[in-house]
Amino acid sequence: MKDAKNTNSDFIRSDLNSFLKIIETWKNLVLEDVKQNKNEFIISLKEKKPYSKREYPRRFVISRSYKIEKYSIRSFEIHKKKKRKVEFLKI
Repeated sequence: MKDAKNTNSDFIRSDLNSFLKIIETWKNLVLEDVKQNKNEFIISLKEKKPYSKREYPRRFVISRSYKIEKYSIRSFEIHKKKKRKVEFLKI
């Protein structure tokens, strides 16, 4: 599990670490990618394989602003096209 070391405040660091602990319980289902910049942290989750009743795996993106107490959650289906091109269709 990754740790939030370079965030602006203890509150934000605690918030991000809480997300990462929850995601740790899903490690057999999703791949995680955490990115941080000066304005926000972004957690991307990608299903390792689609659920049996769906044709395409999904991707979830959770972002949290450092400046305002606001979260954004987006979800996409991952469609692979010819020549290994990947397209994300918003759900």
